[in-house]
Amino acid sequence: METVIFDFMKSTPSLTKSLLESFIEGISECNYPVHRINLSSTNVLDCKACTEDIWFDPNSGCKCDDELANLYPILKKCELLVFAIDLEYKNLLKELSKVIDRLEPLFNISFNGDTRFDRKKVLALIFFRSNGSLSIQVSNLLDEFASFYNYEYLGHIYRGQTHLVDLLPESIFKSLGFDLDYHKLAIELVKNNTLNEDLINRIQRNLTPEDSVLREIFSAYRLI
Repeated sequence: METVIFDFMKSTPSLTKSLLESFIEGISECNYPVHRINLSSTNVLDCKACTEDIWFDPNSGCKCDDELANLYPILKKCELLVFAIDLEYKNLLKELSKVIDRLEPLFNISFNGDTRFDRKKVLALIFFRSNGSLSIQVSNLLDEFASFYNYEYLGHIYRGQTHLVDLLPESIFKSLGFDLDYHKLAIELVKNNTLNEDLINRIQRNLTPEDSVLREIFSAYRLI
C-alpha cells in the first residue's frame, strides 16, 4: 500500500532514527511507494480554517501557500499514514495538531452512511526516553483524527529507552534485532494488511531485563 510517513523525529542521525529507516526500507522492499515528510525541514503554515466556509469544496485544495499544500495529491491517494514521533520533538503537540488540522482537505463527506470511500489506515510509531506519558495524548489525538475522518486507527507501537539505544555499540544494537523487527513489521503490514503481535512485543520489550548483561553495562555508567 502506498504510504506517507510524517517524520516528527530529531534531525540528527541516531540508532533510534535508523529504526524508522528500517521500517521504510521494508515498505520499499515490497515495491510500494513511500513518501517521507520531514517536519523539521518542511514549511507548514497554520490552518486557515477554509473548511468552515459554507462554500468549501473538499476537492478545491488548501488555501495555505506552503510545502505541505503541494503534497495533497500524494496524501489523497495514499492508503497508509504513519506518524513517526519522538516525544522529545520540539513543541510536539502543537506541531502535530497543526499538521492534523491541515489535513482537513482530505476529508470526504459520506452520504447515507456509506463509509467505504477512501478509508485510509493510520499508525503511530512512538519513540521516547524514560517517560512515555505524553504518548497517551499523542495516541488520543491520532485516534480522534482517524475517527473523524472515518480512517482505521491501527494504534501505536512504542520503543522506549531511546537514550540507551543510542549509546549502544552498533554490533550490540544489531544483535538485539530491533531494526530487523521494524523491517519485518512493515513488510507484513503492507503485504498482509496486518500487524504482527509477536513483532510488536519484541519491539516494545524492555531493553535491560534483570538477567541481561546490558544492565551491568548501563549501571556502570550510571545511566539507569
